Order: sequence, then C-alpha cells, then structure tokens
Amino acid sequence: MELSKKKYMSDGQFGFLLVLPSLILLSLIVLFPMLYVVYLALFTFVRGEAKFTGLMNYINILFRDDKFWMYFYHSIQYIVFGVGSAFVVGLIVAMSLNIITRFKGLSRTIALWAWAVPPVIASLMWKWILNDTNGSLNFILMQVGLIRSPIPWLSLPTGTMLVLSFVHAWTTIPFIMIILLAGLQT
Repeated sequence: MELSKKKYMSDGQFGFLLVLPSLILLSLIVLFPMLYVVYLALFTFVRGEAKFTGLMNYINILFRDDKFWMYFYHSIQYIVFGVGSAFVVGLIVAMSLNIITRFKGLSRTIALWAWAVPPVIASLMWKWILNDTNGSLNFILMQVGLIRSPIPWLSLPTGTMLVLSFVHAWTTIPFIMIILLAGLQT
C-alpha cells in the first residue's frame, strides 16, 4: 500500500513562510522609525508645539543651508575612500589567501587579526599611533628621516578624512576578505 503525499505548498513558499516572522519584525524595527522620522520632519516644533511646515524643512536644508553640501561631500568622501579601499584591499587579500597552499591556516589567522580587535580598542590604538606629539607613526617617520617635525594626523585640514577612512578600512578589511574568500571557494 502506497501512502499519498499531498503537498500544500512548494518548498519556496514554505521557506518564505519560515522567514516571514523575521521580515515582519525587521520591518517594524526599521520601517516604522524611518517613516516616523519622515513624518516628524514635516513639522516644526517650538516649545513643544508642533506646526505643520510640509517640505519646508527639506527645502531649507537642501537649498538654504550652506553647510549641508559640505557635510554631504565629506560623507561621500568617507564612503568612497573607506569602503572603496577596504573592498579593493579585501579582494586582493582574499585572492592571495585563495592561492596560498602552505601555511594556509596561519596566513588566514593573521589576515583576520584586525577583525578580532574590538572597535573601541582599535580606535584607541590608532589614536595612540597617530598622536601628533608622541605617536609611534611620527616617531618612526622622524627616525627614518622622512619628516623633520611631527605631523598632526588627526587635525589636518585636508587629510583627516583620508586618515579616518584608512582606520575604518583597517577594521573592515577582514570582514570583506572573508566574505570574498568564501565566494572564491564555492
């Protein structure tokens, strides 16, 4: 006697049903606050009293605030240098680790070292390295003879964004590298 197996839904529908509670929770956590902020931006609050202004807040920021575009440019610069350089270096490291046959485990452990450092510790470490008065980077560059006086790396008018992007990339490269390495090995 053969048992008949009746399928109520396909595997794809069943998978979607399993993921649905997570999607609902994520939409409540992300979408609700995002839409609420857009709603609040349509009002001006004076002493706790809300006055509807429509899109005037957006118009004021985009066309009347001189600093907005400077901040926007700095954000784009940070994204391009920080994320772009992290992706390029992460790809190079992943491709290198994919080729290595000897000492594979050791080389991957060394490549992941920066990811194991907590962000707070990493920021303090880089703050110490880049310190203008007694940082190790200035000390090494002065000992080698590349610079004559210390450089204030974290207060340069033009290069600070590049330095911060480099520090961000340093902490992000291992994550990008491991994702790309996993993709290369499948």
